[in-house]
Amino acid sequence: MDKGLRFIEELLRMDDYAKFQAMGLRKISSILDVDRVALVMASGEGGRGKPQIFYVLSETFSDEEREEIRESFRGSDHMGREGSFSFEPLKGRKEPINCIGVGRIGSVSLYIVYESDKVIELGDAESELNCISFILFERFMREYDKFTHRLMGNIMMHPNIGVCVFNIDCRVELLNRAMLKIIGIDDKDVEGKDYFNMMDENYLEWEREEAGGILSHRKSVKLERAERVRKNGEKQYVDVSMVPMGWMGEKGICVIAQDITPQVKMENNWLEVIDELKNSYADLEKAMKKLEILHFTLKALTSTLDLDELLDRIMELAKDVYEFENAGVGIVDEETGTLLVKVHYYSDLKKKKDLYRLKIGEEGICGYVAYTGEPMVVSDVSKNPHYIEARKNTRSEMAVPIIVGGKVKGVLNFESDEVGAYNEDDLDLARSLASVVGITLQNAEMFSELQKDKEELERLSKYKSDFVAAVTHDMRTPLTTIIGYMDILKTELGDTITSSQKRCIEQSIREARKLARIIEQTIELTLLDTNSETVENNWLSVQMLVSVILDDVYQRAEDKGIELNYKIDPSIKNIYTDEKKFLEIMRNLVDNAVKFSNSGGRVDLRVYRRDDSMVFEVEDTGIGIPEGEMDKIFDRFYMACRDKEGHQGGVGLGLYIVREFTKLLGGRVEVESEVGKGSVFRVILPQPAKE
Repeated sequence: MDKGLRFIEELLRMDDYAKFQAMGLRKISSILDVDRVALVMASGEGGRGKPQIFYVLSETFSDEEREEIRESFRGSDHMGREGSFSFEPLKGRKEPINCIGVGRIGSVSLYIVYESDKVIELGDAESELNCISFILFERFMREYDKFTHRLMGNIMMHPNIGVCVFNIDCRVELLNRAMLKIIGIDDKDVEGKDYFNMMDENYLEWEREEAGGILSHRKSVKLERAERVRKNGEKQYVDVSMVPMGWMGEKGICVIAQDITPQVKMENNWLEVIDELKNSYADLEKAMKKLEILHFTLKALTSTLDLDELLDRIMELAKDVYEFENAGVGIVDEETGTLLVKVHYYSDLKKKKDLYRLKIGEEGICGYVAYTGEPMVVSDVSKNPHYIEARKNTRSEMAVPIIVGGKVKGVLNFESDEVGAYNEDDLDLARSLASVVGITLQNAEMFSELQKDKEELERLSKYKSDFVAAVTHDMRTPLTTIIGYMDILKTELGDTITSSQKRCIEQSIREARKLARIIEQTIELTLLDTNSETVENNWLSVQMLVSVILDDVYQRAEDKGIELNYKIDPSIKNIYTDEKKFLEIMRNLVDNAVKFSNSGGRVDLRVYRRDDSMVFEVEDTGIGIPEGEMDKIFDRFYMACRDKEGHQGGVGLGLYIVREFTKLLGGRVEVESEVGKGSVFRVILPQPAKE
């Protein structure tokens, strides 16, 4: 038997649909000798024209690629085309998409799409290819019908979702009880009527208008919260969707509707309740706004010393409560005996500053309040003898003294175009606002004095820093000379001196270098205090840096009988850092490790990676750090209680400089310690991704 026929028989006997589809598509791929194929099913009106894609079957094209194939067909005029033709490549791929028109079944055209850089001529394989394609299509249609029937069956049984299916002549073919309930008719009213004859003339105008377009263009439409009138005159709200149905030339429409009248009525009832609540609680909202102002002003007492900023925010909030047309703040000038109206806010919250002066006790309501120290609420300014017209439309005014330390420092004023705009409740809030403004004025004065003190302290601190810098510089130069001459003396005398004399010279050199370290640390401290430290990063050899660090402490470790070890991760070659600051950090840590380790102890220096950082770890077997001192060891001039067995030296700047320099390099320091067992210090420095 011919291989092609045997395969088709085997394919037809396959019960499992997924295996059936995979087997058919792989056979098409084998016939075309390509890796990726798809079977496209497109429906249309016959003849050439733009197709409407129904489905794309493929095991090798992704969901995204299948959608691209659909779009390629939608934008083309290949409906009914036979033979081979090409499309543009899919996104991110170079190979073009080629296509073979297999044939038509009714209004459905079948195409085989494959990815290849050449157009394949079928020859004798054309009939086998077409046969397999038609078999795949026919089986797909049967599976599709099963699915839609199951789905429709579930929908038809739904108690609240109405479903009606009618054909191209609007004749009802399927209708569930939920739809009868929504429309408001009995079973007998369905017989002999089309869909639109089952209801009043104006009931479903939207469906009538859309039905023709749905059948022509085969696109779904949806209308939410449609307002209708039932046959009995009741209002009804419905969500309606109309979906085109049909295949193989048959057409129809499925109407899916849900009556949402109860939900809409409930929403409307709630809206009415909300409106009533809004009207009923208008006074409460105003009271809440007053509380909001008070909350802000109390909070502002601890967050701002800027009077302008405070007034801007107060007026912004007060506008919602007082609805003022004009508001202002006057500040008392004791030298001239006047009230300087410092700022005016208008209804749009625009403001003007330093407008004019009022003679205290003689001019205006604000001048009178500044004189008496008592607030005033004037319902009608035209009847008040102290009023001076500043704006034509002012009808009522409220003025409150700003009192600081028992003295009037200013006046807070509000004006309105309405008579009787302010009452006692408004006055209570205004008093609170005036108190806050007064405290802010007092805080601003205190801050000004503190600022002067601060500037004086900074000046003295600068003198101190300059003095320390000068002294340490003058000490560093002769000390460097002393160390140099002592090294020369030790070398040139050689074996001509006794061992005791040699130890004296070596001890002098060590003490001089210790003093030089203290001077260097003092200079670094001065630079840190004045923010003068700069960072100059470069790529440096880790091996070189470790050697320099260990060489510095080798002699001291040997004298104490302390074993020095180091281990560097083989993958680590270089580090991106500031050489001077890095060496100062590590010298301090390794020097401390040796200093606080007992004779016969051990100090280990390890270098390894942690995520995107490099870790330099110094571990000793020394005396450890008490738990109560762990939070203090990085403070400047702090000397930990680790002077047992004669562990002395330094001024308490080493670990402070370690922490500050590590921060400058963008890193952090970790420490672990146990008394009697030793300590571990880790310096963690982030590193760039590439050298």
